Amino acid sequence: LPGSTQARQLIAARAKEYLESLTLDTQSDPALLAEIATAYRQLATVQGNPYNANLGDRQGALDSHRRAIALLEQALQLQPGNADFQRELALNYTRMAMLGGVVDRKAEGEFLQKAIGILERASAASPADTQVSRNLATAYAQYAQHLRNGHEFAPATGFYRKVLSVYE
Repeated sequence: LPGSTQARQLIAARAKEYLESLTLDTQSDPALLAEIATAYRQLATVQGNPYNANLGDRQGALDSHRRAIALLEQALQLQPGNADFQRELALNYTRMAMLGGVVDRKAEGEFLQKAIGILERASAASPADTQVSRNLATAYAQYAQHLRNGHEFAPATGFYRKVLSVYE
């Protein structure tokens, strides 16, 4: 639709303002912090997720993911064992890798390593949690692809094997 991009930009800008105002009053409520973080992740998708229709605002998407990560880390300080918060944090890191990898391979690898570390700990704590297992397999596959793109074939193969082991 003609003009829809401007409308989406306006909605995204207002959503960001609203989320910023909510954040001021939620410092001690971990569930609300995590909910706001999820909203920031969704805003990042609208701003610049290259696999969805987006506004082309890659930097805005990165900033929204950084904000989501900060909120989730705060929520996890209040509830350290919360698996949902850990999954959401790992998801934000994998999305940051997707965005960062467009320009910065080193950052892409670092974000994926963080996501993998979170998910491996979550998987060890809850081995029957299939959502964590699926997220871990996805992060392994993304990291294997990252390594393969850097012509690091042997380590990439090891991570592809880890994907298979998750599904065995």
